[in-house]
Amino acid sequence: MTDVRLGPDAARYWLAGQGARVCAPFNLRWLLPAVCRNEVRRWWIVWFASWPLLAAGAVFWAHAMGADWWAALAAAAFLVALPGVWGPVSVRPVGVDLPAMALSIWAAGFWVHGWWIPALAVLAWATYVKETSPIWVALWAWTAWPLVALLFPLVLSSPGSSLANFLSRPVSH
Repeated sequence: MTDVRLGPDAARYWLAGQGARVCAPFNLRWLLPAVCRNEVRRWWIVWFASWPLLAAGAVFWAHAMGADWWAALAAAAFLVALPGVWGPVSVRPVGVDLPAMALSIWAAGFWVHGWWIPALAVLAWATYVKETSPIWVALWAWTAWPLVALLFPLVLSSPGSSLANFLSRPVSH
């Protein structure tokens, strides 16, 4: 971990990767800590892979919204150039914002194309990367239906749920 400087949020994902209980809402963001665990290399792979996924997803979404290819490419360039997408050093590579945005734009693109099954699958993944992802998908797809996915973490993390313990402690060694 010597080559990674962790901020407060990243430290919580790192703890979740060890199997430790983390406070809300970090306990709802279980997918990346479960996949990457505490291996810096895995976090870097996810972080670097998120960039082309975000750019390609933005083109896919923009074209589905009626933009020609040049406008779709410009939309992707503007999106990946936003300062908030890059994020501070304290969340590189151990962060969820960029991967969640990359998955969310693909879910929105699938939704706009009318491909519901892939849209729902990617939306579920995005929701478990960051629970606010359905809000962005709803805004990009210009429909309220993706907001139903906000219930996924609530239902699966309720006290009576069999997955409640898993979500509060995503990785057990």
